[in-house]
Formats: sequence, C-alpha cells, structure tokens
Amino acid sequence: MTKQKNGGDLWQIYFKNNKEIPNIIEANHQAVSAEIETFRQKYPRLSSIDVLFPGYSGHLRGKRIAIHDVKSLAAGDVHIPISISLLDFAGANCTFLPQGNEDADPDCLWEPIAGTMNIVPWANEYIDNGKGEISLGGQRAQILGRHTMPDGTPAPGDPRHVLAKQIASFAELGLRPAMALEFEFYLCRMALDKEGRPQMASYSKSGHPPIDIHCNDMTDMDSFDAVLSEMTATLKAQGMDALCATKEYSPGQYEINLPYDTDVMRLCDQALLYRRVIKAVAKKHGLNATFMAKPFAGFAGSGLHVHISLFDEQGNNIFEKGLDEKGRPLVNDQLLHTIGGAMKHTKDLMVLLCPTSNSYRRFMLYGAYAPINSSWNIDDRSVAFRIPLSNAKNTRLEYRIAGSDANPYFVCAALLAAVKDGLENKIVPPAKAKVEQGRGMDNKPDFPFYWYQAIENFHQSAFAKKAFGEEHHERLYKFHLSEFHSFHSFQSRLDITRYFFHL
Repeated sequence: MTKQKNGGDLWQIYFKNNKEIPNIIEANHQAVSAEIETFRQKYPRLSSIDVLFPGYSGHLRGKRIAIHDVKSLAAGDVHIPISISLLDFAGANCTFLPQGNEDADPDCLWEPIAGTMNIVPWANEYIDNGKGEISLGGQRAQILGRHTMPDGTPAPGDPRHVLAKQIASFAELGLRPAMALEFEFYLCRMALDKEGRPQMASYSKSGHPPIDIHCNDMTDMDSFDAVLSEMTATLKAQGMDALCATKEYSPGQYEINLPYDTDVMRLCDQALLYRRVIKAVAKKHGLNATFMAKPFAGFAGSGLHVHISLFDEQGNNIFEKGLDEKGRPLVNDQLLHTIGGAMKHTKDLMVLLCPTSNSYRRFMLYGAYAPINSSWNIDDRSVAFRIPLSNAKNTRLEYRIAGSDANPYFVCAALLAAVKDGLENKIVPPAKAKVEQGRGMDNKPDFPFYWYQAIENFHQSAFAKKAFGEEHHERLYKFHLSEFHSFHSFQSRLDITRYFFHL
C-alpha cells in the first residue's frame, strides 16, 4: 500500500513559479521509476498498470500499460488525446467545446504522480510465465496522473488544475483548508427492471427488493456484510482509511466515510478512487453500486456532504471559539463569514455541485434531508449549511448541497472560492434558522432547483469568472451546456407516455 504524499504540488507551484516545473517533473519521474521497481519486487506476478486521470465529468479514464512497457510510463511518455479529459458523461466529445471536434484532437502527455501507486485487489489477470504458458493469477497496479502539455503546463481539461488555483489562493492568506467528503450510494441489482429502471438489491434469497427505510439498521448492514467489509478492506489496501460504514435513510443506501485531510488535492484524488473501489467491489458481488443523485423517485437522494475547517500557519483551527452551555460549537466571525460566502455564491456555482439533469431531482419539497433552503444552524440536519456537533478544535462547516454525482475537484474548488470571498469581504449570512421549526425553512432557497438555470447562473456570474479565470470559466460553462443539450436531444419514454396519445 502506498500513501500519497501530496498530489497537488506541481499545479500549485505552477501558480507561483512555473519555471520550476521541469525540475519537479524530472524528480517526479525518478520517484515513480523507483516506486514501480519496488512494486515489481513486492508483487512478482504484476502484469499491468492502469494509468488513471480524472476528467471534467468526474470519471477516471486512462490506459492499461503492460508491465514490460513501464519505462514509458515512468518517463511520462504516455500520450493521450487532449479531448479525453473533456468527454461528457456518456464518454463523447462535448458539443460546444473545440477539443475533439475542431482541433484535430492532438495528443497531450500523461504525467504520473509519485506516491499514488497502489495494487488493484479485485483484478485477476492472465499472465505469461515466460515459458509460453498463460494462466490466471496476474496482478494489476494503478497510478494517478495529470494531463500536461509538452512543456509541462496543464492541459485544458485537467480538473486538478482548477482546484489547485483555489488551494494556492488560501496559501497566500497563510491558511490551509482541511476537508472531508461524504458520499452516499445505493446498492442495486445488476439488471434493470422491464421498464428500464434500477432495482434495489435484495436483502434475502427471496429476491424481493427492500421497501422499508431502516436508517442505521444493523440487520440490514449484516445482510450486506460481505460486500461492505470487502469495500472497507479494499479501500484500506489502496491507501484510504475507512472510518465507518452507515446504513443511510433509504433501503439499499449506504455511506462509507473517509477521514479529514489537510491535502485537499489528495482528498479529491482519493474520492474518485473511492467511487472506483465501491463500484468494482459491488460488481464482484453481483451488484451495481450507483452514485446517481436520485436513482429512486420515492426515496432519499444521494448527497455529497463536504466538511471544511481552515488552519493557520501554526496549525490552529481558525473556527475554534469554544462550546456553549449545551456543548455545541460557538460560531466566531471567521466561521460566520465562511457561511456567508458559501451562502452568497451557491446560486452561481450550483452547476458544479449538481452537474446532471438527475441531480436536481434531489430537491423535491420536503424530501428526506434534502437541503431545500438557504439556512444555517448548529446541529440541524434540516439546513443546507450545518455546524455539526464536535469538540471545539474540530469546529467546521458541513456544506450539504452537492450530489454524489458531482466532480469532487469542482465541488471543493467551488466551496473554497466562495469561502475565500466570504472571509475577505466579511460577508455576513442571515440569522440562523429557528431550531423549533426544524426544517430550516426560515430562508427560502437562494439557489436554483432547475438545471438550465444553474448553467446560466454560472455563465452570467462575474464572481465565478473571476474565481476560476476566464478560460476555465468558459470551458466549464460549455462543458455543462453541452451535457444539457446532449441530454435533451434524446427522446425519452416520458415524451411518448405523457404527450403522444394526448396531443
């Protein structure tokens, strides 16, 4: 198991002194080469390495390199079309972006990241023993990488670069964000039903899908103990320490939590690997794990809850103020301004938090724990901006709006940009929600519940353009606009059943 040290150093240095990049890349190549050699000694039946990189859609894409060709991998000499990281959610070129459409689709380079190599426990490959005999039992590794141009600068579609800019901006303030990501997901059958809809996985041999919620039910946990235990063990094998597994507020819905991380880039790298592990292990057990935001209309959606604290150069949490007489965290000015910035700018950044048509189905009125408001409070799950119970040193904001289908790099970049503006401009949010009302409905939602509105809000936002830079802002807008047009260019079954016989 390899523990990633710092996944964001290259792009963060790019914002300070990009003349250093060639030297860093050379040192990185040497470290990766040594890492591969160590892996080959530890795993003598290693037959291939998956080279992985994130794209705008939040998918991990890449290539599978045979072990005898690892020199090109270590040297960063793996060529990939520049359009690949900008493919849409269906893996096609985006309609409104030039990459892959108008630019002859040139290559860029895949730059490996030292410290990100891990074994792939679920793989079982065929391997040649060197005598012409082929048998199962070969092992596979994986390593993360960046998309770079030949001069080492970021390629257009690398979402890590978007996040690195925000991390670097906090470093200029003498602050370091610490964040945690909580993904909810459903376990489903592999096959769809006769209507083409997903089916919840059955708890029993009867095959009947579950119908009761049973939140935090340990019997339901035990029913899927084999798959959940293997998920936890596999996460551990890939350098991710799973803290706990929880049965969530719907049948078949679960959450496996990972710890806080002061390296937000590494956190987001691991978030994509986390989703890969969950889906791969579920498949091994004959199940389909989905991070779709709202796979079942009658049950809770799957959110991506983001926790954030900020630490100064001495390692102090700047949100720490102490506890009140009931043992709840007190809210100081820095935390108040953090909430203010997040609340003010969510309407402009919503499409990064909820990137698909399905994302917005979570926001049904009075949906279970859906953040249908612009309220904040302490220890109140009805609000979108929550201060969880904790000891004073762990005081933090929980941002509850994003869906599990979102790209974690963009979610974290969006929240960091909003928080920074809140701190710098001392933005004060409305008064906190009234506890006795319990649904955080003091303040109506100040963010869009409709997909196209979210896309246009982002497009028209001067704040978003300044925060991400004109180039990234335009590319993000066209990426999401392309997804909207692609989705609506297909005729759904609902078009027929709702309109054909009546119009």
